[in-house]
Amino acid sequence: MKSLKDGVNASISAMTTKNVVISHYNSLCSLYKLHPLRFPQQTSQRTGWHLKENHNVLTVLKRMGADLDFINQTTEYMRFERIVNLNNYWIGLDKLSKLTKPMKAKLKCSFHSVTDNANHTLWFKDFQVRDRKENYTIFLKGTTADEILISNHHNGKPFSDKSLCAVVFQSPNWYNNCYRFNWFEKMVDDEFKNCDTHCHIGYSKVLLHSPDGRKWHFIEKIHVQIYFE
Repeated sequence: MKSLKDGVNASISAMTTKNVVISHYNSLCSLYKLHPLRFPQQTSQRTGWHLKENHNVLTVLKRMGADLDFINQTTEYMRFERIVNLNNYWIGLDKLSKLTKPMKAKLKCSFHSVTDNANHTLWFKDFQVRDRKENYTIFLKGTTADEILISNHHNGKPFSDKSLCAVVFQSPNWYNNCYRFNWFEKMVDDEFKNCDTHCHIGYSKVLLHSPDGRKWHFIEKIHVQIYFE
């Protein structure tokens, strides 16, 4: 397996153009033995990542059901790419850090809530995940009230599987006195739908504003992407 410096130029901190981002991504493909993406738009059948003509768009997480499970997983497990199929994929903390530490990106979170039976999209700017030495600390900023609620709570927090919240919710996350958004709990399934609210703990959810105050929205499907400009 190639070392990272075989494929990444020493001036990585100066990455600002689309071509350099593509070059950096393709070097990571080589490092992780993945297929590079080229123009025009091409989809890797192995990972489900996408690179578009006008935007550099990479899938971070895609969970279209309960097939991809992170329950009681460790940070060590979360470091690496997990592929079930094209609809259930996790990029891994190591790769996410390598892509966003040199240059911040935009983060797009699209999900379906069973709470209001609607699709929602949240955008965050200045998205970045630091490296393993910095405990994969997350940085992000929101613009709307919902995005600010989430980003203010999670910004600057390390990834953890050891906190009390991780134990209670049975999943690792970027915890800060628990959370406002968790991608890694269970997706809503038949057990959730057939159960009283007392057994809804441990299911992925996000806190959003509503006319009658803040409300937890339980997630059935989620697609998280990063955009490089």
